[in-house]
Amino acid sequence: MENNRLTNIFIEFEPSKLVFNDSLWIVSPTVIEYKDKRLNIDNFEASHNQQKIKMDGYISEDPDDEIKINLNKVNLDYIFKSLNIKALTFGGIASGFVSAKDVYKTRQLSTELNVDHFSFNSTPLGDLQLDGVWIDEEQGIQMKGFIFDNDNSFVNVDGFIYPVKEELSILFDAKNTNAAFLRKYLNNIVREFSGNLTGKLRLFGDLNNPTVEGNIFVESGRFGVEFLNTYYTFTDWVRCTPDKISINNTLLYDQYGNKALANGHVTHKLFDDFKFDSNLTYENFMIFDATQKTNPVFYGPVFGTGTASIKGTEDLVHIDVSLYNTEKTHLTLNLMDEVDIVDYDFINFIQKEKNDAGKSDPWHFESKKSADSNSGFETDIRLNLNINANNQANVDIIMDPASGDKITGTGSGNIQILYGTYIPMKVIGSYRIERGRYNFSFQQALFRRFEIEEGSSITFRGNPYTADLNIKAAYTVSANLGDLDQQLLLISARNNIPVNCVLLLTGPLEQPVIDFDIQLPSSTPELERQVKSYIRTDDMMNRQIVYLLVLGRFYTSPEYARDNSGFNNDLSYLTSTISNQISNMLGSLSDKFQVGTKFHQSYEGEEANTEIELLLSSTLLNNRLIINGNFGYIDNIYTQSQDNNNLSLVGDFDIEYKLTPGGEIRLKGFNRYNYRNYFSTSPEMTQGFGILFRKDFNNLKDLFGKRRRIRLINLPEENETPVAPDSESNP
Repeated sequence: MENNRLTNIFIEFEPSKLVFNDSLWIVSPTVIEYKDKRLNIDNFEASHNQQKIKMDGYISEDPDDEIKINLNKVNLDYIFKSLNIKALTFGGIASGFVSAKDVYKTRQLSTELNVDHFSFNSTPLGDLQLDGVWIDEEQGIQMKGFIFDNDNSFVNVDGFIYPVKEELSILFDAKNTNAAFLRKYLNNIVREFSGNLTGKLRLFGDLNNPTVEGNIFVESGRFGVEFLNTYYTFTDWVRCTPDKISINNTLLYDQYGNKALANGHVTHKLFDDFKFDSNLTYENFMIFDATQKTNPVFYGPVFGTGTASIKGTEDLVHIDVSLYNTEKTHLTLNLMDEVDIVDYDFINFIQKEKNDAGKSDPWHFESKKSADSNSGFETDIRLNLNINANNQANVDIIMDPASGDKITGTGSGNIQILYGTYIPMKVIGSYRIERGRYNFSFQQALFRRFEIEEGSSITFRGNPYTADLNIKAAYTVSANLGDLDQQLLLISARNNIPVNCVLLLTGPLEQPVIDFDIQLPSSTPELERQVKSYIRTDDMMNRQIVYLLVLGRFYTSPEYARDNSGFNNDLSYLTSTISNQISNMLGSLSDKFQVGTKFHQSYEGEEANTEIELLLSSTLLNNRLIINGNFGYIDNIYTQSQDNNNLSLVGDFDIEYKLTPGGEIRLKGFNRYNYRNYFSTSPEMTQGFGILFRKDFNNLKDLFGKRRRIRLINLPEENETPVAPDSESNP
């Protein structure tokens, strides 16, 4: 020792073990000596399985002294994870050497490496050959390399690393290179980005926090928007500057080949602190496709024509969409909850928490339900979906999934849906039902499908569970007039007549006002008046509705009861059950057709009364052709007497075709069976056709003014697809 300073060090290592980054390395016998400001490492060697690192040489102020590091099958993933460089990572199995001279001043480095299965940001790119040599004039190491995957996919590497300044500038000239390495920088914005890259990118800046610039042609690019559960593809140029990645008039395609025009950019600070802003213009484009599993409150495919924007940061994303829906849109609002259920006479409705109407923030919504019900997303994503709905969309509103109660329909209206990963759903607007059905359940045992009449509506004012209902729906049965009173059979030769069991729902969804009515759609006003004279009270109306829905017949008051009423009740229940089972089987065959059957048989003394009907309902040609009809056969003493040689056929038939997409002008034809009495000389059938005009309006301007449409940018034709560059070109 001299002046309390250690001038000489001599260390001799015996065979030993070293734990590095949770792995055990074996260290061979080694001598390390420090003498006269000169460090000598004599054949230091560490190994882990097949990986070997060997160091040998001198480090001193002498510029000619050199130290050399030899690598044999060293896992680069392992090394870079240990270094914890956030901006980029390299991987692969490396063999070769790295040497250094004049480490105290010029830090002259050189290298020669072969890396099998080289990867960048966990993306395999091929095999790498990399040579580096110190260039004194540049005071840096010139790196030249070649990454080879196959004859059609490779990357040339050329540039400098400046160890003194701790900077780098390396040019990558790529052809059909796997673009998945960009996921490291884009995963907070889009998911599963992929494609092939061709072009030139320069990686430069701080050695530990570099950035990129250049123009890259992306071929077969693909990415997903997680909250929307959609995937899109594109082929176009992507422009990179040190703080921005942007696209300009890029054509996006959904999974069905529909097009949208996209513009946007992502800004960043050394691949951190991301901010993005993008805009879309589209026609018949899928913009939402959440499933019940991914988003149980609000799901279904939404196709439309309109505009959209996506803006935000890694922490907060705003998605604003405005569209006219197009075909294949099927939106479901699930108003279910696991909490209190309020039972009404016939229908179960879900009790929901009320929102605070005094809050001015449109995103504010008070609810006892945990706000992190969608907490699978780390980012706060907020969707503002404005739908100008038309009759090409199907909308389902589920009110009780346990019983199957739901409203399904097509119609028109303006609906705004606000929904997010950390906020409950909020719905604003009105939806007018043009055609629909209500699945009705009685005591969880009896299920009937009511057809909703045109003009019914649902109005939302924020909390979807307090929506105002104005629903009129009907379920049609064929019932025997004699069950009310035998005298009624003198008015109609047909014992069994069509009866509409009408359900009226008005008021708030959570506590609606429920009323019932009975209509005889094909009977004379006089017959309907006399039938309703037997149903004077609400209690009697409810009782008649239950009998009609369950047994398919009227309730018989004691004063009108007959000796065979018990037998007829049992027979009606049996035939009604068989008829509904057949209808359910036929109705499940196709979504485009609704098919059902009705079979009734009863006895008037010794005479049998039999009716068989086939019900058909369908919408075709993008919901522009509407078909409704029932066709049947009756057999009783009255029809037998009229003509013993002909079948007694009955039936009603309506057909409508919408001459305009919105259905304001329609061509309609019909056929009606005349329910005559025994002595009637009127014809059995009445036919007709005509043109209908209908338009909803609040004032004269709405009636005569033109509909305001979303202005769209003309989308490029298919032959305007961007062309990939050759090895020398740039956009």
